[in-house]
Amino acid sequence: PAAASSLESAAQKSSPKRRILIVDDNRDSAESLAMLLEITGNKTYMAHDGVEAFETVEKYRPEVVLLDIGLPRLDGHEVCRRIREQPWGKNIVVIALTGWGQEEDRRKSEEAGFNGHLVKPVDYDKLLELLSSLTTRSPTQV
Repeated sequence: PAAASSLESAAQKSSPKRRILIVDDNRDSAESLAMLLEITGNKTYMAHDGVEAFETVEKYRPEVVLLDIGLPRLDGHEVCRRIREQPWGKNIVVIALTGWGQEEDRRKSEEAGFNGHLVKPVDYDKLLELLSSLTTRSPTQV
């Protein structure tokens, strides 16, 4: 009951609805987060390595990318850099969701162009707050 009520209140807080790409090589983790985000009304896509992530962003142009750093084929920092190099990638909100949470890790994420950095396991309420703060601004402020 507490989880259901938490999801209901999250659904109310999470407007507007967004197109969100979840990138994680742990498929269970990606699928669980996708389910939570869909329950709150978002449209989700998934990718499980860096190359697939970039291709999916290019194809679907999500508003938000939740991007793991330690990915096969192309790490999350490089994926973020490549997104930022594209004219269509400048205003996409890219948030690191990673197991790496040291100050140096956060600095590297910022340098690569991430808008935020959250450590796994992610606190869903913190994620919703960050999404709200980053996606309600005008594109020039993101």
